[in-house]
Amino acid sequence: MVENLEDALQIILDNQDEANFSLDKEVEMGSMSILLPKMKSESGSGTENTRSWEETADWLKKNELIDDIPDMNKLNVNIVS
Repeated sequence: MVENLEDALQIILDNQDEANFSLDKEVEMGSMSILLPKMKSESGSGTENTRSWEETADWLKKNELIDDIPDMNKLNVNIVS
């Protein structure tokens, strides 16, 4: 997927369940462009940091999906020692 986003997206679109959930190519491409960099981390897959939360919160506020940006210190907790 990382090496060829267009081909990966086409596989998803070709195999979608259009009767229950129709995907839009432009929306999915935008989503993958946002999410793929968040999945890469020097600390390992699934690792998050405060900057990642801030970017997501800023996007949510900009798109009027949330009214207020939450306290990032309450969202980002390291559960691995």
